[in-house]
Amino acid sequence: MLTKFVSLALLASFSLLAQSAESIPFRLNMSPQNEVPAVTGLDATGFGTVWLHVLRDSSGRITSGTVDFNVRYQFPGEVTFTGLHIHRGNAGANGPVLIDSRITAGNPVVDASGRGAITRSAEIAPGSPNVAVLSEIINNPDGFYLNLHSTANPGGAVRAQLARTERRVFGVPMLPENEVPVVNSEARGIAFVTVLSGFTPNGALSSAEVTFDLNYTGFAEGTQFTGMHIHTGRAGANGPVTIDTGLTRAQNILAGQGGAGSLRYVVDVNMANQNSVNTILGIWGDPGTAYLNLHTVANPGGEIRGQLRGTEAIRLNTSMLPSNEVPPITSLDASAAAQFEVNLLRRPNGEADAALAVFNVNYRFPAAEVTFTGLHIHTGAAGANGPVTIDSGIRAGSLVVSPNGSGNIYRTTLCSTPPQLNSLNAILANPANQYLNLHTTANPGGAVRAQLAAPNSANPAVDIVISAISDINLRTVAPGGLLTIYGTNLALLAGNLDGWQAGRVPPVLNATSAAIDGRPAAILMVDPRYILAQVPTETPAGTVDLVVRNTNGSSPAFRINVANTAPAIFFDAITADGNRAVAYLVSSGEQITAANPAAGGQVIGVFGTGFGIATPRQRTGEVEFAPGARYPGVRVTVGGQEAREIITSLIPGYVGFTQTIFQVPANLRGAQALEVEYSGIRSNRTILYLR
Repeated sequence: MLTKFVSLALLASFSLLAQSAESIPFRLNMSPQNEVPAVTGLDATGFGTVWLHVLRDSSGRITSGTVDFNVRYQFPGEVTFTGLHIHRGNAGANGPVLIDSRITAGNPVVDASGRGAITRSAEIAPGSPNVAVLSEIINNPDGFYLNLHSTANPGGAVRAQLARTERRVFGVPMLPENEVPVVNSEARGIAFVTVLSGFTPNGALSSAEVTFDLNYTGFAEGTQFTGMHIHTGRAGANGPVTIDTGLTRAQNILAGQGGAGSLRYVVDVNMANQNSVNTILGIWGDPGTAYLNLHTVANPGGEIRGQLRGTEAIRLNTSMLPSNEVPPITSLDASAAAQFEVNLLRRPNGEADAALAVFNVNYRFPAAEVTFTGLHIHTGAAGANGPVTIDSGIRAGSLVVSPNGSGNIYRTTLCSTPPQLNSLNAILANPANQYLNLHTTANPGGAVRAQLAAPNSANPAVDIVISAISDINLRTVAPGGLLTIYGTNLALLAGNLDGWQAGRVPPVLNATSAAIDGRPAAILMVDPRYILAQVPTETPAGTVDLVVRNTNGSSPAFRINVANTAPAIFFDAITADGNRAVAYLVSSGEQITAANPAAGGQVIGVFGTGFGIATPRQRTGEVEFAPGARYPGVRVTVGGQEAREIITSLIPGYVGFTQTIFQVPANLRGAQALEVEYSGIRSNRTILYLR
């Protein structure tokens, strides 16, 4: 949403834990041609991801880590691998081995088929020279390469430079009524699509991995699945398959008992297929350009389908200790820095609808073999034990064995059942009442544990309320406009609407709400230190009370000034010339900056808020209003000269945001003051760059 402009002014540094865990992926497209010298006559490929799981101290410095090697390979026949390493070296140059997977000539991997996968881990202990290498890789991945060696090619068979990689998670609610034409079925599904996209140093897409996770219910007993694909196409239209899971009718995959179950596929995107590449690039900018479809024998065109949607990423960092167990474990010298991540879809009322949860635990146990038997979220406050509510999948038959007591566990699980959703909503309301527990054979009740947040019972308190453009001097707001509330303990967990789609913004987010003159505000974003909200459209002009509420209680009433109109222009940078307006060229959508100025006479748009009630009138929180809700009579000045205002209106699909479109006077150059005026009230002064 346009709230990204607001976020620039709201962001502040967070305090770090004594230790924190972070996982960073790097994508690979491995080829014989990348070897130095190039290997000719070998029809082989390798795809995969290297994960750096790092442990940081309170200053953010990396102190240790785990490197996970995940490579899927295709060779023409039987192959014996004698090494898999990270080397220092730029493309076209060979360099020394730095991080070793421990595959050697004496400990090879032999594959008679020539097609398979290698998964290995390497520990980077505190004090190791490779601790510094981890930081170097993060800062300059293209200066390092992964090499897979074989007996036939001992210097390297396939190789690739590490690529900077971005990870995004998309949610997909899947229904038969989304099919075109609509399908008569009781089936339902919720899917998450995780995309790892690797980029070259100049920003071009170089590789991508797509993971499909789907939970389904309601299929007829004995239903056979015949395909699961990403297609390009908007809602209401069919489009071609562009990314395929590989599921086919020949595999004879049947729905689980009672027509319910799950499917999971991990695929490497064929970068030679331009349609596949375009799909990845398309969903990066707009997830709704593609849909996921699950096909069956009964409905070969698709039985359940859904457009991809963005998700909201919530990350909770914590330090797990034996002393936090109930009762405390005093004889175990162990610890684990952990991050619990939730990639969330929200219901129209703001509550959790589904999520892809990520358990990321960097553990340190005494130097001996440890077998982990469980990793879960439990409901329970500090000092109390409670039931398991979200399970990572570590259990009998799927145990994790650490040969030396140090390593990293990275697990995902799809949350869609009522107990899981109850736990997620409890986390959103107050994460201190949920805890993360890591179990072992020696300590089956839990070896190390931590609450997801420190206990906090303080009531919210408001310090200042200003226009959402974040100019501290603008303390008057208008009905329908956006405001920012600053204070302490305003919410117990930060949240936004990245994973939400509906027609009206909810009045409660993460159990946090704000009332203005007794009327509920629409809540767009919450944080312990601030709230972004829309002033209720029915709010009368005058001095009125604002009260914030969360699960701890209510704030004292805070008096704010409301006027019929309080126009304000968003800015996204404070420069020597002044506050740079968030302005764009209407013809191309390009943002206007000092490096990309507008020309005199061009038509540009600028974003604002606080113009009051539009014509026709909008409702509080309303997203799906008709285009044409406008403000007649707005005056625009640039460099003191009046500009030709074309239209000022609310932006359909957003809440509280306006855009003013006007033509720049032809004779102006350089940094010029930009202001708007409505109903005799002048906005803040911003800067527009012209050439």
